[in-house]
Amino acid sequence: MSTSTPGSPYTHDSDPMDTESVGSPGLSPAPSVYSLTESLREASFKHVHGRAINAHSDVYMLPADDEEINRLETQHNIFRILNDGNYLGPVREVLEGPGKAVLDLGTGTGVWAVEVASEFPAAQVVGVDLSPIQYLRPLPENCRFEVDDVNLGMAHFHNQFDVVHARHICSGIRDYARFAYDIANVLRPGGLALFFEAEYYVFDSNKKPMGIRHPDPTGRQTEHKDPPGLARFAAAFVGAVSRRGGNINVGARMPDYCKQSGGFSEIVYQDVWIPATPWMHARRLRMVGHLIREDLRSFLHAGRPILLADGLSEVAVGDLINQSMTDLDAAEAPMWLRGCYTWAWRATV
Repeated sequence: MSTSTPGSPYTHDSDPMDTESVGSPGLSPAPSVYSLTESLREASFKHVHGRAINAHSDVYMLPADDEEINRLETQHNIFRILNDGNYLGPVREVLEGPGKAVLDLGTGTGVWAVEVASEFPAAQVVGVDLSPIQYLRPLPENCRFEVDDVNLGMAHFHNQFDVVHARHICSGIRDYARFAYDIANVLRPGGLALFFEAEYYVFDSNKKPMGIRHPDPTGRQTEHKDPPGLARFAAAFVGAVSRRGGNINVGARMPDYCKQSGGFSEIVYQDVWIPATPWMHARRLRMVGHLIREDLRSFLHAGRPILLADGLSEVAVGDLINQSMTDLDAAEAPMWLRGCYTWAWRATV
């Protein structure tokens, strides 16, 4: 094991093309680079209801196996199509000049971090995640990964980054208000935070939510007496994550969290509506609908362990998955998903 200077996000003292090199296997604030051996891999995962789950957090319970890696890669391609690139917001302007650094929280497969590192070769890019599943691709010299639980705080990263990116990780965050506060402190003055959270609801053709069957923090209510299976699966997933302590469906409240943190000087919010199946006629949205449908098919199986752990029976979960698959295959009823983007600048004083 080779270690970098504690507190520095910039050291990369292993072969950048060694696909077995990622960040520290522990939850230590001191970054390091190490060779990801089979024993370290095994220590990072536990098996729950037939899927490999990260072993570092009791909150985030989506899998970290090959099937989930494929789903996350598909999801990344969807975001690239929707955003016409890897981000919304003035990232290029913020990363102009030497000595810049980017932090990708909940990096997943690491594809966003690797692509941004390639786009901005003068910037240092660090990806952080609970699970070491980033070893599948070669790393640019300016990119590395660490295993860490951001719920434990990010004081070791304070004032070290110019861009912080957090995409679709709310189901693993215990306190999103504190998370936004920590991100503000991680940024240098004038730095940029990029948040994206997709809501775990299915919306009808009028963009009204369907299937809500539990106390909802946004106060939404459903007008549908017989919602489709996919909407009921989503509602069950929301309830299960909430009972584990995850802050789910926070997308529309991200600007409020940024304001409450006291660390941001300007905040921008944008909704993006995404077809859940290829029911749209417009070519681009129809293509997105095809990709989203594949993502959702995989997500139904990814969500199975947490629903079982929440107390639903095998039969009940199986019925929800089968009914949801029928909805996805038919692609008849117009169904929307909502993505929520927020970008915010760290105050300069």
